[in-house]
Amino acid sequence: MNLLDEAEQKSDELASLLGVAHGEKAIDKGAKILRDKAYTFLKESVDEIRECGRYVFWRDEQRAVGYGSAYFRRKSGSSNKTEETVEITDAP
Repeated sequence: MNLLDEAEQKSDELASLLGVAHGEKAIDKGAKILRDKAYTFLKESVDEIRECGRYVFWRDEQRAVGYGSAYFRRKSGSSNKTEETVEITDAP
């Protein structure tokens, strides 16, 4: 009977230790939700500013570049690359 009592005690200790090892996910859940909401709000704000900037500065190309996305510029730039032509000359 003493071994069963000791096993129950060890089980409780190990359960709390396991919770600490996993970072107490239940406690961190509130912080994660707050972080996700803040990111979403920031992303929506940045997207709206970019859209307005592109609309307002559509005639000023230098200014409009700042309101675009570097990701989309890279993405569209890689698919629109022109092929380089190499001139071959006769070797002596």
